Amino acid sequence: MPVLAVGDAICWVPAEGLPYSPGAPLDEIVLTNLKERVLAPDRIADLLKSLMERQATKSEWANHRLLALQKELSDTEDCLKLLIPSEIAHHSDFKSPAIPK
Repeated sequence: MPVLAVGDAICWVPAEGLPYSPGAPLDEIVLTNLKERVLAPDRIADLLKSLMERQATKSEWANHRLLALQKELSDTEDCLKLLIPSEIAHHSDFKSPAIPK
């Protein structure tokens, strides 16, 4: 059987003249290990549980942040309601249709 040298790798060439590829057996080994270790039902369940916990934490944080921003907006609006009439009183010649009397 002739020898095909590619870089540091040496593969035996079958009689038909096609180079031997160790890919198929290697692919089988890799896929088998993936099925057994990565895609195992327990592993997938743990991954999904972890993802759900992280999503719940993010949602909880977002809800707290939203409430804080809504309170800040409400406080700012209250300050503006107090500020605008006092500014109008100081500047009685200021007549803007956008500012209520």
